[in-house]
Amino acid sequence: MPKNATFSVADSTALAAKLIKMADTRGRRAPISKAMRKRIIEAHGSRCFYCGRESKPLEIEHMLPVSRGGTTTENNLVPACKACNLKKHSQTYEEWQTRRGRR
Repeated sequence: MPKNATFSVADSTALAAKLIKMADTRGRRAPISKAMRKRIIEAHGSRCFYCGRESKPLEIEHMLPVSRGGTTTENNLVPACKACNLKKHSQTYEEWQTRRGRR
């Protein structure tokens, strides 16, 4: 912003509203649409990302957990069987691999 720029009350109110909304949703899981869920499962051949087994139903899992800063975007979501999802819990994918002796 230039040195002589002014910031109106409306601008500061709008900014405050955006910051409050961001703070309110931080660390929460955004909803995953049915279409996104279907794309993620199909992209992985209807198999668990972690063990490779075909399992039904598959859960949608955050590779980088929301509690650790992960987002609910398709590049952070993978299908997982319930057993793998429970074992991974709040670990990152790298931590999970290391603890399973895959590194």
